[in-house]
Amino acid sequence: MDKNLQDLLNQPAEQRYNYLINQVKKHQQLWILADDVGAVMFNSEQEDCIGVWPEEAMAKLWCTDDWAHCNPMPISVEKWLQDWTPGLEDDEVSVLVMPDENDEGLVIEPWELAERLG
Repeated sequence: MDKNLQDLLNQPAEQRYNYLINQVKKHQQLWILADDVGAVMFNSEQEDCIGVWPEEAMAKLWCTDDWAHCNPMPISVEKWLQDWTPGLEDDEVSVLVMPDENDEGLVIEPWELAERLG
């Protein structure tokens, strides 16, 4: 793994969140994992979550073992704000920001991410 990427993933969850916001605003897209059925869900403390990353390479790190059949999928900020945020809110799905190798990351509500991106 790239040293810069490893250093970033070793940062505290709040710093990873700020990095995500800056990169997503800059590139106007974020990444999730998807398979043939749709978006891949994570479970965090009895909450269903969708993982988000600012770059394809970071999301691709998760495409191993049980998720080897998954692929990173880009979503534009516009589409995220218009379609994904309301859909996740309706389905009561939270957002897991750049989980580390222990599946740990900041869990936020979709509207919180939308507020920072909008």
